Order: sequence, then structure tokens, then C-alpha cells
Amino acid sequence: MAQEREAPLESNFQSFWENCYSTIRSIRNFSHLTFLLAALVLSWDATNILAGVSAEKVASVPYVAARLADALVPFATGIIFSSAQFSCAMFLEGLVRRRRLVLDRIAIKPQVPVV
Repeated sequence: MAQEREAPLESNFQSFWENCYSTIRSIRNFSHLTFLLAALVLSWDATNILAGVSAEKVASVPYVAARLADALVPFATGIIFSSAQFSCAMFLEGLVRRRRLVLDRIAIKPQVPVV
């Protein structure tokens, strides 16, 4: 009778574990995607800046520096969001692993026969 109760519990736990882990994996993938998009925006803006500098008759350092500073704002924002997402994924993965260890210890406890 005890084995009948353990089978659905283990099945539910396994599906819960897979669901949590896939959610954490998707958060981590979104952090990588955010970083790549931030790098894409930076390179796109740098291309526009360099194209504008090449079209100017006189390229001044303050002009280029100001334009590069404007281009770095979205990149820095993307890095901040990417770091936050990755940190969240790492925290949640640790939380889920600790919970799994606790539940595995509970499942491994020797069965005390009921008298």
C-alpha cells in the first residue's frame, strides 16, 4: 500500500522538477538573448556613428565621443537586464536543486513498518 502512494508522488515530483528546470533554463536563455541583442544594438549604432563620421568633412573627437556615449546607453541597459536575468536563473536553479535534495532525502528514509 505504501508503494502505491509513493509512485504518484514520485511522478508528480518528477514532472514538477522538469517544469521548474525548464522555466529556469528559459530564463537563462533569455539572459543570453538579451546580451546578444545589446551587442547587436551597440554594433548597429557604432556602424551608424562611423558612417556619419566618414561623411563629415571634419571629424572631431568630442563629436565622436558624444555619439559613442549615446550608443553605449542601450548596451549598458541590456547588460544590466542580462545580468539580472542570469542572476535570477542561478538563484532559482540553486533553490530548485536544494529542494530536490531535501525531497530525495525524504524519499530515501527507511520505511518503518506500522505495527
